[in-house]
Amino acid sequence: ATAASTDDAVFALIDKAQQAMALRHFIDPLEGSALSLYREALVLEPGNGEARQGTQRIAEILISRVQAALDERKFDAALQSLETARSIDPDDPRLKALDARLAGMRAELGPSQIQAAITAQNFDRATQLIDEAARARFLPAPKLNQLRDDVRRRRGEIETARLTTLIDTRLQQDRLLDPARDNAAFYLNQARAAGAGALQPQWQEFFRRGTLAARAAIDQHRFAEADRWLGELRTDGLPSASLASLQQALTAARAQPAHEKSDQPSFLDLARTRLASGNVVEPETDSALYYVNRLRATDPQNAALAPLLSATQGQILARAREALDEGQFPKAESLLQLAAGLGTTADVAALGTRLQQAKSAAAGAAGPPAVAEGSLTRTAALTLEYPRSAQVKGQEGWVEVSYLVLADGKVSQVKVVKSSPPGVFDAEAMKAIARLHYQPPRVNGSAAAVSTGVRLVFRLGN
Repeated sequence: ATAASTDDAVFALIDKAQQAMALRHFIDPLEGSALSLYREALVLEPGNGEARQGTQRIAEILISRVQAALDERKFDAALQSLETARSIDPDDPRLKALDARLAGMRAELGPSQIQAAITAQNFDRATQLIDEAARARFLPAPKLNQLRDDVRRRRGEIETARLTTLIDTRLQQDRLLDPARDNAAFYLNQARAAGAGALQPQWQEFFRRGTLAARAAIDQHRFAEADRWLGELRTDGLPSASLASLQQALTAARAQPAHEKSDQPSFLDLARTRLASGNVVEPETDSALYYVNRLRATDPQNAALAPLLSATQGQILARAREALDEGQFPKAESLLQLAAGLGTTADVAALGTRLQQAKSAAAGAAGPPAVAEGSLTRTAALTLEYPRSAQVKGQEGWVEVSYLVLADGKVSQVKVVKSSPPGVFDAEAMKAIARLHYQPPRVNGSAAAVSTGVRLVFRLGN
């Protein structure tokens, strides 16, 4: 795995968040809302501008909802929107006026405002409100204690989820010890200190990879690196038997005569041997792919690396094509991901496109029949809003969208197939399609769902 995997994960999260925005799923449902998806992207890439802009847009929407909900005395909805907006931007100047209005309703609101802050994951705000309630004595002590317990429990759950995401990502990237304070070992130990449970699989994977890295360092006589790994694994709690085995191997390697050290096979030789024998990706820790990645990590300037990378990637792509021809989509996708980890090339992109087309064709064969959008009758007009950022920059473009028209004429499963420029007009296109409605489509004389698609063009002045 490479840093590209993180970029792909962030891109996928933002894409899902934009789809949720188009469907107006701003904060609900909690796990699949636009806000939760943008926040998950920011965990992986804190400086991502698109995700930050998305959360700010949600805050604007929520602030506009608060006043209307208060006027209608829909306190739960008002409080949830207010506290969620506060969790995004606690310095928004409009919050002070809304808080002043709510202060006069404190007794009527009861614990609802505190619960809204907890749900919005604004735990400092919830604690502040609990303390104010305790001083004003408008809530009984048992209720205050219950709310404090809720804050502690939810804070722990959110922190555990954040750390688990970071741990899994750093393990996938093979960032086990570096960079400092942003690696798998660092986050695992943070989770342990916080009392997070259910991380045994992550610890086992870390120990497995760490043991392999230590043995590789020993085999290559990189003793400083081996010492570092043994110290880390000892501190983190690797079982004593495994530690003793590593220490024994390190002691034996150090005692080896100097003339014997050059007899150790290099990663380059091992990769070439495994490639020649057909062990391209298996076994996991003794394949051409494994040794190529070790060579990339230890000697990235090696002149033989580039042709070896190309040859390894070529064989992986050949196997991926065979799997695709046989209809083994999961295997083909897995091999394609391994090939992409060695670098993005035209062959990788072409096979990725072919795989997606094959999967879409297979899914379509068992799904609703495809029809031209022009053969359907709209009962609601198509209205497009031009994105403000694109208007300011003078950008124009288009978006191809696929979707289902259900038996009752409603639109479902809106997806962007292709767009230019990517990501600029996608959200507005999906929002426009989601608002459409059709006369119920008919298949063989009966109302039935159909799949269709349309290309939306964004032009300035139109």
